[in-house]
Amino acid sequence: LSFEELYPDLYKKIVDQCPALTAADIEIFVYLKLNMSTKEIAAAKRSSIGAIDNRKYRIKKKIKIPQNVNLYNWVNSL
Repeated sequence: LSFEELYPDLYKKIVDQCPALTAADIEIFVYLKLNMSTKEIAAAKRSSIGAIDNRKYRIKKKIKIPQNVNLYNWVNSL
């Protein structure tokens, strides 16, 4: 099962509020929604911590979240 199938309402909300996000960005959103740490996300994606940090930064920039706003808190408020 995919995230879209498991949580159709949340998926629709993410896509509606953040149309600029790619499928890879939404995948990171899912990990954030599951409250996984950057280190855990990097292990799950077999990527470096720096690459995940860069992805989170680009996501914040795409959806225009201010620098002082915590991305985890923003995602969990959806």
